Amino acid sequence: MDILRRRWWIPLIVTLGLSLTIFLLAPKYTSAQTAADATAFQNAVADVGDGRTRAAGLVDMAFVFAYIALACALTRDQVATKVGAAIVVLGAVADQVENGLVIAAIGKGRDVTDNAVDTIRAAGGVKWTLIGLGAVVQIVGLVLVRRRSSAYAS
Repeated sequence: MDILRRRWWIPLIVTLGLSLTIFLLAPKYTSAQTAADATAFQNAVADVGDGRTRAAGLVDMAFVFAYIALACALTRDQVATKVGAAIVVLGAVADQVENGLVIAAIGKGRDVTDNAVDTIRAAGGVKWTLIGLGAVVQIVGLVLVRRRSSAYAS
């Protein structure tokens, strides 16, 4: 873990690279994840086709592991950084569920239902809630670490 903490920039670069790859593969991939209904989902997928959107979903699955590594790399002795990272990992589980549901819905083509799209959006909502909360908790922990180290230096 110490090596990962010292080289936190590696998972950051990988995370950014995978995010860019998702966008280049399927610029409307996020629109598919947040579609209001089956028609909106189908339109987002049709923008670049099933294959590229499915590939973006698979890259998104790798992206999840990259941001988990980043969250772990940012942990310190401060408990809040570890709690924040744990919450991000819970959000990552929801993200993987969402990604699997998107890929499955792509496979259904025109037979995808509004209920399936609602389920994707619900998983996405859980994902963003947990990742957002985890990131805030982790940032607060990092600020506390910085303040504590500044207090000892004074």
